[in-house]
Amino acid sequence: MLARYVILHREYFQDKFVLELGSGTGIAGIAVLKFTSCKNCLLSDYVPEIIENSRRNCHQNKMAKAIVMRLNWKDYDSYINRYDIIIGSDIVAPGAPNKEVCQLLQKFLLPGGSALFVLPKKLGYIDSLLSHVDPKVFDV
Repeated sequence: MLARYVILHREYFQDKFVLELGSGTGIAGIAVLKFTSCKNCLLSDYVPEIIENSRRNCHQNKMAKAIVMRLNWKDYDSYINRYDIIIGSDIVAPGAPNKEVCQLLQKFLLPGGSALFVLPKKLGYIDSLLSHVDPKVFDV
């Protein structure tokens, strides 16, 4: 769904720096790189095997400017880059570090930036994430 949204709303990503959290196979990040005129898109995940799979998929899709890296949602203090848009799909699950994700968003988003997530409505996953959002910082 997120990749489809990207393709249908290409103008939203024009000249933007984009970060994808929990890239998995990398399909949304690849869609950003392939179908929009973004400045760049960093695909991130935590599990080494998943990161390697994202790299292979970027290579197979000839995404030479793709950056794929490991990002720990609980330990990112040394990371200094900031983004216009942060995207993610199905990044909320039982035991997910929702509070840390909200803190990460606050640190990584540029002023005026936005986060775009596709989350399962089932089982209150969205409510779990939103309970950590500070309304003084983010418009939800």
